Amino acid sequence: MSELSTRSFAIDGLKILAAQVIVVHHLASYGYLPELVGHLLPELVDFLFFYGRMAVIVFLVVGGFLAANSYAANRNWYLPTQLVHRYLRLSIVFWLAMVWIVCTVEITRPFLIDRNWLTEPPSWGQVLSHIFLLHSVLNFPSLSVGVWYVAIDFQLYVILTGVVMIRQRYSHSTKNTLTKAACAVLVLVMLALFFFSINPDLDCWGIFFFGSYGVGVLAAWGKQSRQTALLFYLALFGALLNYSMDHSERVAIAAAVALILFIYSPRPRRINQRWNFYFSSLADSSYSLFLTHFGVIVLANWAWQALGLIDPAAALLCFIVAWGASTAMGLIFHKWVEIPVQNLLLSHFKKI
Repeated sequence: MSELSTRSFAIDGLKILAAQVIVVHHLASYGYLPELVGHLLPELVDFLFFYGRMAVIVFLVVGGFLAANSYAANRNWYLPTQLVHRYLRLSIVFWLAMVWIVCTVEITRPFLIDRNWLTEPPSWGQVLSHIFLLHSVLNFPSLSVGVWYVAIDFQLYVILTGVVMIRQRYSHSTKNTLTKAACAVLVLVMLALFFFSINPDLDCWGIFFFGSYGVGVLAAWGKQSRQTALLFYLALFGALLNYSMDHSERVAIAAAVALILFIYSPRPRRINQRWNFYFSSLADSSYSLFLTHFGVIVLANWAWQALGLIDPAAALLCFIVAWGASTAMGLIFHKWVEIPVQNLLLSHFKKI
């Protein structure tokens, strides 16, 4: 049985790929399993450890693309409503996931021999900093791995929203608003690529990552007119120029992902209904997977130690099982936590 689907296969595929790479990157970075699996597949484990983290660049570009699409329509936007809605959509699910992570870590901590890789027991200041997504800015240790991204995503959305609001206020016609906003984004992309991103002290601020986020924004807006398409090409040129100077893999990945999103146009396709459901579910649960998988990694390492296994082949099997269990946890959390939370928010706030 098949059905027509207009979902973006490019966006869904990129989200699935990035989320899965992040999971195996963390599996190859924390606990007992990486060293043992490294005896069998040393090059793969090293690759995942050193380069797997770059998958977050895909999330940054796709996040910029989706946020820009929400601002593509010619209408008046109210800044406070946009920011509150975005904050709640990100943070409530984030808080609930952190409860799962903290409980899992604290329950298993007494039983693990090596605890150096675990996150520290939370303090009240640490908890409050996470509630307001200021943990990186205030230099508090993260409650889980990779959650700096949530705070950065919100900061980037604030920057984009501010650009749209300013240009909207001082533009005399809605026709020129998008082009003027795109010009401002291009300027910020160039500043981020050649100035902000080379200062490691700024890596707790969204502007540090705006080069990747901004090319995603311009990839979305570049589809609207020839003027905005030209601005997207200029951003790509800036990224290529930056890569020729610094050979940054992150910039190359951002440019490639943005180009894919710019070229690809969603169109109705007849696909198998079952496979469409699986594909869509994996894509939609990518945020939940990102937030919850560290708890599964902790449990997998605890189970490995409890079983007293020492064989690298068994470690590889445990690695694979933990990977699958992380994906399952993401799907469960998405269905039973993220979707109800989003539905509750949509009943109280206007849809972005």
